[in-house]
Amino acid sequence: MVVDHPHVSLVHMLERTPLDERRKQMAWSFVADCMRVPVCLVHEARTVAGAAVELAMRVAPEQGDNAVLDGAGVRRAEVESVVQWLLEFYAREAQARRPVTEAVQTPASSPASPTVG
Repeated sequence: MVVDHPHVSLVHMLERTPLDERRKQMAWSFVADCMRVPVCLVHEARTVAGAAVELAMRVAPEQGDNAVLDGAGVRRAEVESVVQWLLEFYAREAQARRPVTEAVQTPASSPASPTVG
């Protein structure tokens, strides 16, 4: 099996998109995070790159973003699938990093209920 890295596709995509440097960096970071999940084995590299651009636009939206991926050779449904995969990955990462006291609240640590007197 040959797997193309989405970074190459992202570079080509960013050359043709009007994203500012901050959002380009976000997209690059999202592609790097894609290497931590098997999404690159399921979707084409350009789809993963498109999802990174889409997610960067969602995090920092600007007027005219709707047309950025037009002509990029990606299917919107597949891009959305990769975006959802990344969002689930981030949610799992956030859950794993929560302190135990926040993750599991025992009755002893819950606030006391008011007494009726």
